[in-house]
Amino acid sequence: MQNMQRLIVAALVLLAWGCAQAKDGETSLAKAWSNGSVIVMTLDATPREADETYGDFAYYLNEFAASVEGNWAFFHHVSGAGGTDSALDVQMAIKPYSVVVFQRGNPLAYVHQGPILEPQVYQFIQHRFEDRAMPEYLQQFSPIPVNISEVPGTGRFRVSISR
Repeated sequence: MQNMQRLIVAALVLLAWGCAQAKDGETSLAKAWSNGSVIVMTLDATPREADETYGDFAYYLNEFAASVEGNWAFFHHVSGAGGTDSALDVQMAIKPYSVVVFQRGNPLAYVHQGPILEPQVYQFIQHRFEDRAMPEYLQQFSPIPVNISEVPGTGRFRVSISR
């Protein structure tokens, strides 16, 4: 149990660090977008004491983060934070622990509604964004395709249902 608490605290510290403002005023998220990083953003993943779902979610997310190499960036978003500090303008109903994955210049963007508790979802994401051949068995683990667009001049991103 103590190891799980340490894992959760470490995950929160990493997420908070990733969302911190850069010294020149540009957010880390905006820099990751400009650099073409694959952005993995958790939505409303706020731990609650003795929350086994959060523990499992954090475990799989941290395992995934440790497995990717190269140009990946991880962030956390809290809905309803409001103001210009809110990185996402979510134009759809979203469940806590959801994950949005997107990349500048890449027409593929996905949202997984609710916590990712199957590592195959992360494998699907990794194959898609690293242009790897997709094994047939991973197709069933595809998150929901969504549209992502940068809101000009704001450093914010709009998430909406693909049409």
